[in-house]
Amino acid sequence: MRKKIIIGISIIIVLGIGICFGRYAQPSNKASTQTTVTTTPVTTTPVTTTDDSSTPVDSLIPSIDVYMTKNNITLKAKDVQFDMVNNLDKNFGIEGIASLGDYYNYGFTDNKNTFCIKVNTDNTETNSWYLYCDRNSFTELYNILKEKNSYIVATCNISKNEYKTGQGNMAEVTNIEYVK
Repeated sequence: MRKKIIIGISIIIVLGIGICFGRYAQPSNKASTQTTVTTTPVTTTPVTTTDDSSTPVDSLIPSIDVYMTKNNITLKAKDVQFDMVNNLDKNFGIEGIASLGDYYNYGFTDNKNTFCIKVNTDNTETNSWYLYCDRNSFTELYNILKEKNSYIVATCNISKNEYKTGQGNMAEVTNIEYVK
């Protein structure tokens, strides 16, 4: 099942590249809805899927490039991954398949106020990220991830106060869009 999801999303992403920027799902008999929930300093944007299999999931959320332009972000997760020390306290964009995680370590040990998600960006374990989400701001996402994985696009940050030498790909989420 997981392979089918990954293959399906990969195909959707490849097909979505040819579509112009700022795209969203075309209207269908079963309309999709997009709502925005804003909580300072973090925001979430859940996107409801439709039962219509002809509406690609990827078309419900903007591509990483569109998302980064919209949110004035210039760094991607890969940029930060290989130059973490020089990119502390800078926002970066990430996209991929998110699942609930249970890794709390280094400066990210507060599992009372945050929950962990593991984001697979390209099916390579070394490029996966552990992202930490505020439990109050991201309650809906937490509940969704208890039931199933979700495609996400997010803004993350590694604070100088939380960074510990030798840590892996770990960051705090400040904004996220995901599929319901």
